Amino acid sequence: MTAEAIALRPKLLARAREISFSMADAEDLVGEAYLAFLTKPPQPNTATELHHWFRVVIQNLNAHRYREFRGAIVVSSEAEAARGSSARQE
Repeated sequence: MTAEAIALRPKLLARAREISFSMADAEDLVGEAYLAFLTKPPQPNTATELHHWFRVVIQNLNAHRYREFRGAIVVSSEAEAARGSSARQE
């Protein structure tokens, strides 16, 4: 089953790239999915079921990241620098 999981990596990366829009995020999602595979292995009967399991895990991880990010406050370095320079002028 492990060899089958490893063989799925290119397909999983492609799918993760489609939903995350970033190769770095896609690699992280696939890595986390493999970690889930090793921590709590699924019991698929076929390679197709294993592929489906990985796709669901990747989709759920991406949704979780999105929900966390949506609530986060993001400040760019340019905005922070502009704020710092305006504070010094006062």
